[in-house]
Amino acid sequence: MALPQQSGAAGAPEARARQHIDTMLSAAGWIVQDRAEANLHAGLGVAVREVPTPTGPADYILFEDRKACGAQEAKPEGVTLSGVVAQGDGYAAAAPLGYPSWGNPLPFVYVSTGAETLFQDWRDPHPRPRNVFAVHRPETLHATLKAGNNLRQRLTTLPPLDSTGLRPCQAEAIRGLETSLAAGRPRALVQMATGAGKTFTACALTYRLLTHARANRILFLVDRSNLGTQARGFGFPDEFQNQRVVDAAGGEDALVVLRGAIELIALAMEIGEIPHQLQAGGLGGKALVAAFVAGYET
Repeated sequence: MALPQQSGAAGAPEARARQHIDTMLSAAGWIVQDRAEANLHAGLGVAVREVPTPTGPADYILFEDRKACGAQEAKPEGVTLSGVVAQGDGYAAAAPLGYPSWGNPLPFVYVSTGAETLFQDWRDPHPRPRNVFAVHRPETLHATLKAGNNLRQRLTTLPPLDSTGLRPCQAEAIRGLETSLAAGRPRALVQMATGAGKTFTACALTYRLLTHARANRILFLVDRSNLGTQARGFGFPDEFQNQRVVDAAGGEDALVVLRGAIELIALAMEIGEIPHQLQAGGLGGKALVAAFVAGYET
């Protein structure tokens, strides 16, 4: 169905952005509809244009299993999205009139030009917008809604570390990383001396993230292939050994993706993008990309 035409020069860039967003939503598995002909029974994920909310019409409201779950705001390409996220927050904070919803505020907010997309999950302990490759698939959002929490929430409730078998410096490193993750600081650096057991420490943290935080996937990135061999040889528990994948082009169900940095860069340059198996969808629980570069010494 054709998009409603907007009059005036100011509307043309945003109309083009909506065309790109329609394509992006459809590619992710959403059924895009005009409000006048909305059918929330058409599929698991339905995106409806121009839905009224108490703060004004939202460009799109996303419906999961017939209930509103998020707002998508369209902006012309070139607009600094971080400055307009509050507009999407406003629509999410006021559930759409006359529709059931997954919560108020709605959990998910997207702001996009079609070329760049920011995403925010209001359920995060420290909500803030972050870049994502594309809108999440309806199945992905539905799974986290049904779970009742997301990865960033689960990172705040990890059980105490049992340091049996760990060196004091290894236990300190793991506790420090988990403290940072629980505080909403997802980027951290562990600096350890030669021979202190960095690879084993990274494997132990990986195990805890998979087991207790229920992360779906972790990228274990090394700067030398022998470190990947080392990690496979002694670092991961037996239950993970048969579920690893070395080749980034396969292994949809792999828990840990072991990859060399140079190989990954070469692969990205060859195909022009990061393989979807390695992408951090930005949504807690869908994929956690933790790059442990264990070989650099200080």
